[in-house]
Amino acid sequence: MGVFLKYKDKALELRLQNKSYLEISKALGIPESTLSNWFSKQAWSNEIKIKLTKVAKEKHIVRMKAMGVARRTVLQDYYDKARAEATKELLRNKFDPAFMFCIALYYGEGDKVSSHQLRVTNSDPELMRIFKIFLNKYMNVKDEKIWAQLILYKDLNSDECIDYWSKKIALNKARFTKSSFIVVRHKENKLKYGICIVGVSSRFLKEKMLQWLKLVPNCF
Repeated sequence: MGVFLKYKDKALELRLQNKSYLEISKALGIPESTLSNWFSKQAWSNEIKIKLTKVAKEKHIVRMKAMGVARRTVLQDYYDKARAEATKELLRNKFDPAFMFCIALYYGEGDKVSSHQLRVTNSDPELMRIFKIFLNKYMNVKDEKIWAQLILYKDLNSDECIDYWSKKIALNKARFTKSSFIVVRHKENKLKYGICIVGVSSRFLKEKMLQWLKLVPNCF
């Protein structure tokens, strides 16, 4: 530490100018540990530390707010792009009965509340198979991005039901998440293989679907 004593007066001058240990260290080449040993027990130096901490915190808050604004702007542009693509794709596909059928299917059975989940829930395997094809063909979603979940009655075997739905909708069993179980009082109309949810997690694709749902009524 003695080798740095000749710089102590200059270090003191910089400290009194509200410079941090890091700034002084970079300016004079003195280790921060040495500066701390010189000044940390001085009340005036601790006051400077408190002031610098407050200033750094305020700068951090301003920086984070700016980053938040920038991120929201980028995301808004991204979602605007999704809606613009959806508008063009609707013009191209509005006379395609399969496409329009799937939009109608989603209008009736799809999730419209979540901001990022594009999913349909139904007990009809054929409808779910068609929706899965819709994701593949019209939304360019590969099977490894599609997930499925079953809602089952307590006495049903999850593995057997997953095997059934996997074959019916042509989706690998590995894409099925853990099944949910429910209890019912009346069993006369109980679904033998439960209810299936098929979906993909994507805010971009959800924005597309919401745009289609908004614009399709104007096609009639």
